[in-house]
Amino acid sequence: MTTRLLLDTNLLVLLLVGSIRRDLVPTFRRTRAFSVEDFDKLLTLIPATARLVATPHVLAETSNLIGGLDGKTLSDIRELLGRLVDELDEEHVPATTVVANPLYRRLGITDAGISICAAARDLVVVTEDFD
Repeated sequence: MTTRLLLDTNLLVLLLVGSIRRDLVPTFRRTRAFSVEDFDKLLTLIPATARLVATPHVLAETSNLIGGLDGKTLSDIRELLGRLVDELDEEHVPATTVVANPLYRRLGITDAGISICAAARDLVVVTEDFD
């Protein structure tokens, strides 16, 4: 059986940045909390047989966060994100559903949406958020 795996926004940004330029992981504003070793560990958590899943909220946040880059690096990362979007399963949980859930007040739209989606669709979530 294929594992359906959902990365939170920060880890998806780490995956994209590290895949294009490992040397940026410790210096880019959005990934500097991570090391190159963290990127390597993330890669080991994604089995070759896994099917990646994302919500529109995660994808929008990811796109916004990588916008802090420029030039060829930004272009390359956006191209990689585009290819990833073509290959992953996008699971939508309407914002009206998310904000009606008690998790919303504690986690916000994106993370509450991840939690609701994961529970409803039997997804494995990889996150660095403790909430």
